[in-house]
Amino acid sequence: MKNSKISNTQLQAIVFLEMIGMEAMILPKIAGNIYTILIMSIFTAFYSLIAGWLFNKFSYVDLHGIAGKILQFLFSIKIAIVLGLALYIFSFFIKETILDNSKLWTIGIILLFGAMYCAVSGIETVGRTAEILLPFVAIPLIFAVCVGIKKIDLENYNILFENKDLWRGLMLSLNVTAIESIVLGKDYVNKSHLKIKIPKSIVLGLLFIIGVTSVAYGVYGDIDYNLQNFPTLEIIYTSGVFSFFQRQEEIFVCLWIFATVLYLSSHLFFSQDLFSKSMGLKKEIATILIAVFVYIISFVPDNFNQALTEFCYVNVYGSILFVLAVPLFVGRYLK
Repeated sequence: MKNSKISNTQLQAIVFLEMIGMEAMILPKIAGNIYTILIMSIFTAFYSLIAGWLFNKFSYVDLHGIAGKILQFLFSIKIAIVLGLALYIFSFFIKETILDNSKLWTIGIILLFGAMYCAVSGIETVGRTAEILLPFVAIPLIFAVCVGIKKIDLENYNILFENKDLWRGLMLSLNVTAIESIVLGKDYVNKSHLKIKIPKSIVLGLLFIIGVTSVAYGVYGDIDYNLQNFPTLEIIYTSGVFSFFQRQEEIFVCLWIFATVLYLSSHLFFSQDLFSKSMGLKKEIATILIAVFVYIISFVPDNFNQALTEFCYVNVYGSILFVLAVPLFVGRYLK
């Protein structure tokens, strides 16, 4: 099939951009402190190991029969719901930073059209785009975090381990949608055997999230950190790296948008592929239907905090069901 395969390097690029884009934006805000992020990272490592082991001999793409089609359909809907909530969050951030006079629905539809173009073009297009964009997005973002270190006030770390919440860290690890990208994306890799190990892209992404959260927490302190909607991105686009531009934040927001559209594109592709297989539709029709559903879901949250809450609930229960329970307990009967 045309544009149906990617290399392992391209899959890792997709996952890493997702980690430093979407995950680094949402997860530190939900966590609220460094301790929870550290706990989340440990559980995420175990989560990726378990998911890798489960999906070594299981694939949603290869499911057959009525039960298999139902699972494909339900998983595609779960992915689409998360995409819709993420689309609201992304649109809210862009409006808050650089397009304050624009409507959320107009920003959302522009992002969605970009994602649809890549998704319809195939996973190979998504993979190649991620591979090309990776250095141009990752290097400036990492450098901005390093520059932010000089603004740290060490006194802000005095209460670092006062808010210990092990359970929150565990639940947060189930929100790492990059794990889904790994276990679903491996079916489109030329050599699709997924080894039982923690992918480098996940490890490097977690290190980036820990780093940017630590810097943001050190700069703002516990109270100001939690008062901001996007503390980690705030520390990045106000770093002064591009201070020779009049509005340097726009440079970083644009870099982040590239990573965001790649996330939307890859998960839109996964969702429409499962949906088309379950319903017997052409991929173009499936993409349009899923995209419309995603856009409708983006109107469900009334505000930013509600979107974050719903994003967490859907991801936690969806991950437990589709990434852990189905492959472990049901998969053997559907192959």
